[in-house]
This record gives sequence, structure tokens and C-alpha cells, in this order.
Amino acid sequence: MSDEKFDTEKPKDRRRSTQNAWAVRGYLLTFPNRPFTPPTDIIEMEDRVVILVEVAGMQSDSFKIALYPQHIEISGHRERPNYPEAAYHQAEIGFGDFRLDLPMPWTIERDDISASYEKGFLRVELPRQVARRVHIVDVHETD
Repeated sequence: MSDEKFDTEKPKDRRRSTQNAWAVRGYLLTFPNRPFTPPTDIIEMEDRVVILVEVAGMQSDSFKIALYPQHIEISGHRERPNYPEAAYHQAEIGFGDFRLDLPMPWTIERDDISASYEKGFLRVELPRQVARRVHIVDVHETD
């Protein structure tokens, strides 16, 4: 927190909100725009893996999803609402950038991945690749 004084001559300047600071009653209160980590579930089923991310207040095009051989990365940015002339009394909701790096030990069918965002949940469905069965023949030498 900073004790930097604000111009208190104008009543409208007494309470001001900016992207990285709040001004309340003539004082500037800064807060970091730190990344947040939304709650995430990874559900394994026989034929697919489902990832649920609880992150309300976003648009479906605000997410980036990248699948790598051993992990999946989900990232995005949630905008802080602007409330001019407001004083915050409690601020717990995370805003700004987030990034999830989740282990993916399963073999995934890359062409059939789907994602949807509804009611504050991002749902990513990753179909599992069918395991190849190898026929093993027991060969014994006969004398």
C-alpha cells in the first residue's frame, strides 16, 4: 500500500478507480493485478477426460487452450469491472490474467477435442485414444 496523497481540492477526485489503484478519501491505495487460479476439476472416464474450470464473468472467446504431449494449458483474462466514484470495502474476486498448466498423462484424440463455456464453467472434453491391442502368441518349442 502507498500513502501517496491525491489532490483533495476537487470533490470528484476524492474517490476514483483506475486499473491498478484505488483512490479513497484523498489517499491512493494500490493493489497488484496479480494472476489468479480458478478452481479446476479433471475427471477421467473410460472414453474421455473432462476438464471443468469455474471462472465466471468471461466471454467464450476470452480463453486460449493449447494441448501438448504431456500437458494442457488453459489461459485467459478476466476484466475488472469499472465502478467510477465507488469505494471498495472488500475485494476478493480475482481479475486479470490466469494460466492453468495441467498434466495430461493420457493419449488424446486431438481431432475430436471440444470446449464450451456456459453458466460460469469452461468445459473441455478430450476424447481418449483407443488403446491398441497387440495379440501375443505364446510360442513353445516342441521336441
